[in-house]
Amino acid sequence: MINLFGPVIDALSAHTRVGRRTLWGYVVDMLNFYMLNPARGLGNDLDQAWRRSERLTTALLAAGAPIRKGPRLFWFQPDQPRGAWAVRGTCCFDYRADPEHGYCITCPLEDDTVRRTKFAEAFGD
Repeated sequence: MINLFGPVIDALSAHTRVGRRTLWGYVVDMLNFYMLNPARGLGNDLDQAWRRSERLTTALLAAGAPIRKGPRLFWFQPDQPRGAWAVRGTCCFDYRADPEHGYCITCPLEDDTVRRTKFAEAFGD
């Protein structure tokens, strides 16, 4: 994956104001999200899906992906089998472009208490 994504990330970084570490963070975050989301949709074990995604993150780090922090699993409704989502390890900084919007629900800068309320409002039963 490093060989696949590396040249694309290097090219994007060279033509944008986004650094390699941030771009790699986006890639790792999305890979983890898209391992968790199908499990949620299919009603599979989210903890098991997350452990698999953590193994992928560990392998990417070992292979040289320059990220500061990986995403984490966040249970907003621990009593519900589908009550977990991922919190990104890398902020997208969209809140700077749209201050009214504030932090994204999956932003690592968002407070977990606020995040829990937002998730419960959006996805609670």
